[in-house]
Amino acid sequence: MQRPSVPRDALVAIALAATALGLYVATLAPGLAYEAGDANELTVVVSNLGLAHPSGYPLYTWLGFLFTRLVPFGSIAHRANLMSAVLGAAGVGMTYLVGRRLRLHAVPAAFAAALFAVSTAFWSQAVITEVYAPNVFAVTATLWLALRWADGVEQAGGSPHSDRRFVVFALTYGLSLGMHLSSLSFAPAYALFALLVDPRLVRRPRTVALAVGAFLLGTAQFVWLPLRAGAHDLFPNAPPDGWARFYEYTLGAFANQRAAFALDGVPARVVAYLRLIVENFTAPGLALAVAGMCRVLWSDPKRFWLLYGMWVLHVAAFIRTFFVDADVFFVASHVLVALFVGAGVDGVRVALTRTPPRVVAALAAFLVLVPLGRASFLANDRTRDTVTEDFYDAVFDALPARSVLVPPGRGSFASVVTYWRQTRGRRPDVVVATDRDVGVVGSEQPIFLAKTMTPVGVSGRFVPRDGLYTPVLRGQRLHVLYRLEGGDAPPAVTLLPATRARVERDLGAATLIDVDVTTVRSFRPARLHVHAEWLVRDAAVIPVVTTRVDALTLEAHRLRGIVVPLPALRGATGRVVVDEFDLVLPSAMAAGSHAVALGVVELARTGVTTRWAPVGVAVIE
Repeated sequence: MQRPSVPRDALVAIALAATALGLYVATLAPGLAYEAGDANELTVVVSNLGLAHPSGYPLYTWLGFLFTRLVPFGSIAHRANLMSAVLGAAGVGMTYLVGRRLRLHAVPAAFAAALFAVSTAFWSQAVITEVYAPNVFAVTATLWLALRWADGVEQAGGSPHSDRRFVVFALTYGLSLGMHLSSLSFAPAYALFALLVDPRLVRRPRTVALAVGAFLLGTAQFVWLPLRAGAHDLFPNAPPDGWARFYEYTLGAFANQRAAFALDGVPARVVAYLRLIVENFTAPGLALAVAGMCRVLWSDPKRFWLLYGMWVLHVAAFIRTFFVDADVFFVASHVLVALFVGAGVDGVRVALTRTPPRVVAALAAFLVLVPLGRASFLANDRTRDTVTEDFYDAVFDALPARSVLVPPGRGSFASVVTYWRQTRGRRPDVVVATDRDVGVVGSEQPIFLAKTMTPVGVSGRFVPRDGLYTPVLRGQRLHVLYRLEGGDAPPAVTLLPATRARVERDLGAATLIDVDVTTVRSFRPARLHVHAEWLVRDAAVIPVVTTRVDALTLEAHRLRGIVVPLPALRGATGRVVVDEFDLVLPSAMAAGSHAVALGVVELARTGVTTRWAPVGVAVIE
């Protein structure tokens, strides 16, 4: 195995990081991302130094606050996304440097870093506001410092200089926990590695005490949590203002989800994990990783037990955990898999002694990197992800003066409203009915409910129990703005003039009687006003209606509009439902005319089918 060359390796690491950054910036989400889990909440937290959900992520919060203040362009959400790209790209460069510290040849080390850079799970986190890409930089930097310390010990034996390196490593490790507390699972592997590299370390109590003190100094950042308890906390968590609550917020976070799968279900989870590895590194990559493990074990057992121990401990920590986005929890351990793949490629390089390394690299790039990178680029291109920002721009434009906007409970979706209020300064005349706003206005004010029909976490004085929820604005996917009215009287609805030509298009579960589609150009982004009258013959059926513009299906909803008397239709039986709402058109949609269609979704044995009827044209200027 090859010794590292510091100047050349630094240049290669910078080149890899710059290339990765270019890819991530080219696919970066322009603002608040929709399918981003906690991203919206973290955007608000870094903008105002708030308190993030468990486990708090203090170092991430501070770095995000500084980054969004120092970058002079883009919105706060765009800057926070960019921080993930920058730190994620830096983690790619550090992965190469770690590979060189593992004494891999420069070509296999670069291949390992590039393979990790284009892995789909990591790429998905490098283009949105999340902790996982920045955490990779923290993990790889800490690992590099541990390997640098080991190199110093093996070259010169125990010395004050190598002891200082060990203390720096301990401090960095403590700080890294502020990116993601799961890195604490690496502690046994680091401890074993330290004893294998320098068994006499335990005979130097001053060095051990300094290292422990440095580690604790790094973890002291978590004092931030009780100091900020209750400050801008968007999640329904008990504030970490006591020892018990502090433990529940940090080490005890999500305890009920850590053992969501029984022990007899672990084999199936292992199979699912191996599929995840194949998805991110391909089947040949998995085979190379196994070969790389064997190679590192044979050539350098100390470093093998470090990498293998970190990998096993991290995977074991999450293999029984249930989260909707469980795959992203393995991103940190994917770095270790990529390094083992690099070791496997290094073994192939040695076996093919007559083949130049550049030929091996070109072959590996052609067979693995290019197709995997292309697939990841297409899967993680978020440049047109304007769904959330389009919808909430339209919401704040649509609200009448002195409205009350009830957010959808608390959490990542509710934080969008906070973002618009705090960082965008939209509509100061609108009251956002959070817990802190109770009593600001009386319940006689008009109330609007965004995203969900269930007013979770909001005082009952704002939401009458017998209120009627009428959808007035729909966005792409699940975004809906409802008008909430008290009492039992339905809102006024006007049927289309009888002189209009009726559609009378049978779409299965419902017949489209008449429809009027108008582009509302006075707003940006543009809206489409839809007034449709449906005949539903089966009283037990609530059809699912969907709207499509060109080939893009924007939304789908249950047909629960206003029921009106039957019109004079031949043979008409059942009920007529009037469905009227505005639909936010994506701002990324090109200017020009776009065909609009309404459809009815049906679930059949052959799968989900939709019957469509063309209803008009949307004009975007």
